[in-house]
Amino acid sequence: MHVLLATVLTGFVGLLSAGFVAGTYVDWYQVTSREGASGYLIVAMALVGGFIGMALGAVSSWFLASTGLAQTIGWPVGCVVGSAALAWLALFRFADIPPKVDGSLLRLEVEIRLPVGSVKPVGHGSFTLGSVVGRRERAAERGELHLERVRSDGGRWVIPADVFLFTARGERSIVAEMDGASIVGFLIPLPARPGSAFESWSAWGPVPPAGEPPWPDSRASVRFRVQRMVPPTP
Repeated sequence: MHVLLATVLTGFVGLLSAGFVAGTYVDWYQVTSREGASGYLIVAMALVGGFIGMALGAVSSWFLASTGLAQTIGWPVGCVVGSAALAWLALFRFADIPPKVDGSLLRLEVEIRLPVGSVKPVGHGSFTLGSVVGRRERAAERGELHLERVRSDGGRWVIPADVFLFTARGERSIVAEMDGASIVGFLIPLPARPGSAFESWSAWGPVPPAGEPPWPDSRASVRFRVQRMVPPTP
């Protein structure tokens, strides 16, 4: 009786645990749902977890049957839950999980102020947000450089840009280019999980360390904020 109970219960826990971990993987690592791929993956991993749990429960119960029902069931179930927890932590450690404010995903908005004397920007532009770890860009998200919305402010041209804030990992780098030439490349002081305070525009930067001269007008500067992404109305 102990063998059957341990086998069934551990298999059920394995099924649920593997399905939960697989669902987390699909969500965090953006597995495509095209042709049901993500759903098939979750079902397949849940079944594998269930079979492994049943096998572990059956084998362990033979060796632990004399120790009592609690240990006969508790040891294999604990192994399954512990393994699932370790897998979840590994996924969390390496995933690009977008930060949220009050449950809403965020868009990073940036304004790029060109140096004094620059001509009005025209042509083809690009804007990229990078995730930098150990001085190396480990991931990036392509955004939009809105040359059609360029404006003059205090005698300097200002170009709006925006991008999906796709991860909480690493430092945030922004790079803007026009016709293949870089116009801006900075690390911005945006925390991993910005709160509502960052929905207001930052000061123009970079801000030099204390005691150093202010950032010159002869170089480009930027300011930024985050905005909540509102889902489209059905």
